[in-house]
Amino acid sequence: SSESQTRSIIREVAAAKASETKVRWLHFEGINTPTLDMLCEEFKLAPPKIEGSETTQRLVMMRHRDPALRFFGTHAFLTMQLLDREDCEGDIPLVTDDQVSFIYVPEMRLIVSVTEDRDIESDFTNLQSLLVNGSSVCNKNGAHPAMLLALLADKFVDDAFPLAEELGDFLEVLSHAMVSREGIAYNQPVDKTRMQLWRMRRFSIRVKRLCETYEEDALNLFGDDAFQTYIEAVEKQSENLEHVCDMYITRCLAILERVEVYQNQKTNDTLFILTIITVMMVPSQFLTGMWGMNFVNMPELGLSWGYWLFLALIPTFMIGIFVLLKMGGYLE
Repeated sequence: SSESQTRSIIREVAAAKASETKVRWLHFEGINTPTLDMLCEEFKLAPPKIEGSETTQRLVMMRHRDPALRFFGTHAFLTMQLLDREDCEGDIPLVTDDQVSFIYVPEMRLIVSVTEDRDIESDFTNLQSLLVNGSSVCNKNGAHPAMLLALLADKFVDDAFPLAEELGDFLEVLSHAMVSREGIAYNQPVDKTRMQLWRMRRFSIRVKRLCETYEEDALNLFGDDAFQTYIEAVEKQSENLEHVCDMYITRCLAILERVEVYQNQKTNDTLFILTIITVMMVPSQFLTGMWGMNFVNMPELGLSWGYWLFLALIPTFMIGIFVLLKMGGYLE
């Protein structure tokens, strides 16, 4: 929608009387600072009491890595990461994340969500239709407004599982390929896969920490039994995602170890061949030195000074050393 339409919707929602039985939800696909300032002003969101502290507007625009809950008296602020799958031509899919900021106003039974960028094909389009028009637990009369936060956290975690399984299938294909043909070419794709899984593991840990914050409820913002029960289920889901990522990361490390063993074996084989060649060249170096001490006739290398014998002795000695090494079992 246009900027004027967005501002009109904000004023309309702010002027409407809060329902005691329904949850209100405003979602923005990207937002600019003037619109955000207007939103805080229309909903009378109090600034921080401590001078110099971060404001709600600045927190929305910042990139956060911690799931901390910040309370400003009239409202609370928190963030979650929404994982996404990004196709790469000729390569494994990349895991990207989009930060979603939440402003929770308990007295108004209102939740405002803001994504970092505008995305027409965002998952929130279908999600809004499902939650608003469907029969979700937050769409029932008298539902706690924070149930929407729990449902969104559950949705984010559920969407991560198919991506983790896709990366796991890719590892299985690589494992079968290594059985038929070993090589060091598997090193890079496996390491890239491990990085994506590590990123998903960090996401699951952040969700788990956020659930722990909800369960502690030090500010008594989420005092609802249904909410706490749902959050416990989300926490278990995040733990399951962490275990899945750990399992596949361990598989990545096992494949990388196989690649390292293969690489060490090839290096040792090369060094062994070079050592054999060096040993076989020792008699040639000795004979070359002996003939080279004939300084009177060097370096003309005329064939009248025994160089026929020299040329015959070199292959003889090399073949003899090869036979001795073979009989001694050094060439097995």
